[in-house]
Amino acid sequence: MADALAFIPANYESPHPETCAVYVFDAVNESPVPVQTVNIPVQTANSNISALAVAPGGTPVYVLVWPDGATCFLYAINMAEAPPSALVLATPALFASGASPGGTVFSGSMAVSPDGSQVYVADNTDKVFVITTAANNMANVVQVSVGNRPQGIAESPDGTRVYVANSRDGTVSVIDTTTNPPSAVPPSLQVGHEPQGIAVSPDGTRVYVANSGDSTVSMIDTTTNPPSVLPAPVTVGQNPLGIAIAPDGAVVYVAHGDPTDDLYVIDPTNPNTGQIKIPLNALLQNQAFTGAGAVAVTPDGEYVLVLGAPLAPTLPSLLVQIATTGPQKYTVTKTINLSSLADSLLVPQFFGAFVTPPTPVVSQVVSLTFDSNTLALGHSIKGTVRLNEAVVSPGWVTLTWEPLGFATASPAPIPVDPSDGTSLGFTVTAPPTLGPFGDTVGTLYASFGGATVSATLTLEPGADTGVLQAVTVKSPVMVGPNGATTTGTVYLVEPVSGPTNVTVVAVAIHTPKPIKPGTGGPALPVALVGNPVVVPVGQTSETFDILIEPLGATTVYEMTILASAFVTKSTILTLER
Repeated sequence: MADALAFIPANYESPHPETCAVYVFDAVNESPVPVQTVNIPVQTANSNISALAVAPGGTPVYVLVWPDGATCFLYAINMAEAPPSALVLATPALFASGASPGGTVFSGSMAVSPDGSQVYVADNTDKVFVITTAANNMANVVQVSVGNRPQGIAESPDGTRVYVANSRDGTVSVIDTTTNPPSAVPPSLQVGHEPQGIAVSPDGTRVYVANSGDSTVSMIDTTTNPPSVLPAPVTVGQNPLGIAIAPDGAVVYVAHGDPTDDLYVIDPTNPNTGQIKIPLNALLQNQAFTGAGAVAVTPDGEYVLVLGAPLAPTLPSLLVQIATTGPQKYTVTKTINLSSLADSLLVPQFFGAFVTPPTPVVSQVVSLTFDSNTLALGHSIKGTVRLNEAVVSPGWVTLTWEPLGFATASPAPIPVDPSDGTSLGFTVTAPPTLGPFGDTVGTLYASFGGATVSATLTLEPGADTGVLQAVTVKSPVMVGPNGATTTGTVYLVEPVSGPTNVTVVAVAIHTPKPIKPGTGGPALPVALVGNPVVVPVGQTSETFDILIEPLGATTVYEMTILASAFVTKSTILTLER
């Protein structure tokens, strides 16, 4: 039996530290403990999950969060990530067209196209948002006008049509997704009173609609052009809400809300007489069960799960597993009390479909290369970091040089985004001179996803030596009460192609005439303007100014200026994407 997952949205009330989350359960085994709990990183208090849908293949799981009554944000949970995490898709946020602030209400119904490229969201302002997703962004959003108060959404297996149940006017709108932009196909199809859940058969030839207002299920024949409603609806129990179809199309399951709280099993070839009623309250014996609002079938068809999410906060929310084959056929095989998982938990009346869990893939760094193993001082080189899989959420590749004397500054991490794919390019630039320890061979380490790779780089002098030849100062200088100024010049052996820093140290010596050994006055510090001195590109010398402080006396003294210089040793390999 294939494993399958059930995705249960949960909204928390204060004082719970989180706002909302998605519980992920194994839909087959007996464990009542979720295999994953994915918290939704909302920024606004009192946010609620208002819709959830699972993409084909089981990832991503889309969650619509309604934070403030005016805007809704779409999140994607990547189930292939270990552990799964939710990422809000980039702007724009979703607004109800024509609604005043605080007036947007999403109905709790959402679907994903068979190829996973589009998400359909029902909005209570009589619109369906058709959202094209790409690289964790909402690449395009189109609003399609439908009937009054759209409630349920289902797509055809080939993805060419989307069927929308409109609860207030008792119609089903058909959206043609092959047009650009997608558009509703007139006329709307008249079904029963207050339609809620809607499902399409695996072969795409029938659409089933649960009409909560008149206790019926309407059937739509999609083989006609346009699709047509069959004349005799199927009578079921009071308040049918959720509807699901077995993978082979042989059985239709209808979940009923309060006060019926039953699951009906319908044979579509003989829908009125071929019915089986499963009384959930009786099967659960003494456990309270009400509000059976959602139903889904495992991919192998061997289990049906029904979600009981009562509107009354005093009653528990239950997830019930029912066998469809074998000696336990149509009996409850597992019950999970969702209300016991956390304090102040409210479960909406919908949940995700069941899918075979995807194999978790962890994005890791697998290689680090340079275009060449050598880099001339004052020049740049290209490098590439490669990952085994594209990331599903933004992150950072950490970089470190060794030995420490090779580069006196650690490079900034490389940002990585899902749109980057598996290859991240960057540029390393070397300064004109070596570092303080003179290291010419260094290794760059890149770490991401628990893996670390490295590449070695050798620095070569090239044409830029940055060797100091001399430093001269105009001296002596007559220094009086107002101080004095003079100039100096640094000289390099040859021109450089990159700016070269030269640090100058100078002092002023008071030397009375006649100059005799040992008769000089104390050494006085002097100030240099623009120290270190920067020798421009292509030059071998640069002049600098020296400021000598006043001596604090009325006498004018002759001062000799002594200066020394050295090329600043600070190898900082800059790295940029």
